[in-house]
Amino acid sequence: MQPSRLIFLSALAVIAMTRRVDPDSQEEFWETIKDNKTVIAVTLNEENAVNSPDETGRWLKFVVISDTHDQLGEMMEKISIPDGDVLIHCGDMTNRGEKEKLQALNEQFD
Repeated sequence: MQPSRLIFLSALAVIAMTRRVDPDSQEEFWETIKDNKTVIAVTLNEENAVNSPDETGRWLKFVVISDTHDQLGEMMEKISIPDGDVLIHCGDMTNRGEKEKLQALNEQFD
């Protein structure tokens, strides 16, 4: 883990330990931590691509999908998953975690 990330996580831990926030209020927690966050404005071009690399060429695009539940193939037919440098799949990939379905999912990513 990069040092800057460790510092950021440590700052959040201190905030969480020293300030009481309503656990059901996203707004209250955001107001508490927002000054420690970096926010990059997102703009879409005519091809619905998000932003573009800046002049430095130092750019990394993350694409996040979640909870595909054995439906990735059908989803890919209906929607376009944007190109990216890193694909993060959160949540459930299958309904029951069967080995065969996980292997089929892996083949879809090739």
